[in-house]
Amino acid sequence: MPQHDQRGIVIAAPLELVEAVGRGKAGFGCLLASPLAKNAKADPGTFLFGKDIDGYEVTSLAMPGTKCVAAIFVATDCPISNRYLPEIARLSCEFSPRGVRLWLVYPNPGDTLAVVRTHRSQYPVTASLPQLIAPDSRVLAHAHVHVTPEAAIFRADAVMSQPVLWHGRIDDRYLTFGTQRPAATRHDLADSLNAALAGRQPASAAAPPVGCAIIPRTWHNSTSAS
Repeated sequence: MPQHDQRGIVIAAPLELVEAVGRGKAGFGCLLASPLAKNAKADPGTFLFGKDIDGYEVTSLAMPGTKCVAAIFVATDCPISNRYLPEIARLSCEFSPRGVRLWLVYPNPGDTLAVVRTHRSQYPVTASLPQLIAPDSRVLAHAHVHVTPEAAIFRADAVMSQPVLWHGRIDDRYLTFGTQRPAATRHDLADSLNAALAGRQPASAAAPPVGCAIIPRTWHNSTSAS
């Protein structure tokens, strides 16, 4: 039977405080617990999504009661990705009670387990979120993601067996890599989650995400995240 860790962290929402909040120098707001399933050894033939922060194989992105899975593809060395971490944690806090399980997914080969653990110590706001490291390359292909940060929404009971419900940017704060608005005016991920939870097909992305290109992996189900 899977074991579960209960983890929580106080999350501050304002993006203007991103560097301070992300690095744990300021924080207040919502206390969020994100259990993680532990699988000592997966059954033969089980699809392995990747590894979690403790090095266990992840065989499911959903939990009992999960309606939608939101995978946010991030990178430890992408500045835009790092600046969105408090907002991602805030969205998880907002949508978790409604049946959304939001994952941070680290697709780049350089983001090994050791690197992600160090990153989490630098940005403790991420400790409230389940993290998928060294994901199988089929997960990226299925999600149709190309940059970090970029989000994908799946039905909880059909993450890999049915098409992705939606993929795109978190919001419209960034216009280009070096140009940003003072605050977002469109909240693409939140709007798409609301639509999916209401049984509607989320609208297509209004514009492509802005961020750092994902570095392709040349193997499936990498075991190098150690």
